[in-house]
Amino acid sequence: MDGGHAYTLVNSAENLSPKHFSFHPAAKLRLQGTGFENLIKLSRPSSHFKSLIHAVADRYNREEKCFEFGRDQKIRLFLGLGDVLRITGLPIDGWPVTVNEKEVNVRDLCIQCFGTDKFLEPSKTAEKPKSGICLTWLKDNYGHLDENYVLKGQQLDQYVRATVLYIIGSVVLPSVAKTVSPIYLTFLKNVDKIGSYAWGAAMLASLHRCLQNVNKCTSNCLYGNFHFVTVRIEVIFIVSFC
Repeated sequence: MDGGHAYTLVNSAENLSPKHFSFHPAAKLRLQGTGFENLIKLSRPSSHFKSLIHAVADRYNREEKCFEFGRDQKIRLFLGLGDVLRITGLPIDGWPVTVNEKEVNVRDLCIQCFGTDKFLEPSKTAEKPKSGICLTWLKDNYGHLDENYVLKGQQLDQYVRATVLYIIGSVVLPSVAKTVSPIYLTFLKNVDKIGSYAWGAAMLASLHRCLQNVNKCTSNCLYGNFHFVTVRIEVIFIVSFC
């Protein structure tokens, strides 16, 4: 854990600010109880957000999966499922967010959920002719709907799926490419079942995977939900000094 690494922070939490994406009231109501309604309220990261993340990333112990602080690294901070539930409200139990990609026809899945697949980004590999859904496309097509517009039925379901995909790609399971995998539509086909999946557990696993990669120097990109990390650290300091 040598300090001083230069990281590239993919700060996608800012995508959820009203100037980037205005969430329709009907979608907020439909998402009540799923955990995603809490992320819609996500505040803009504080001014010291980037500095704090750059400082703590070097303190991650990939063997113990925790942050180590202090002169002798005796102060340890673990990020657990309970922390995810308390801070984000995302479910930590339920059906796992896993799928065998070889068994999913992405084109058919997109057509089933949105009526088209024309928004899919082309892949760089022949094995995957269609790749991710660009967050910019989701924002441009669903992020500026007038709140007085009446959404209902299939149109509402499509809007909710787009909204959740945008949140997934921004803060739950973000990527360096700033796209979100259409595979997640597998878990969004039935809008009423969205909250039945362990999104919080998937988020935590993704965050640890990112920290493992940067700690092994296989990547210099920080792309997990680091807004969650800063809140967890700030809570520790508040409790310690109160």
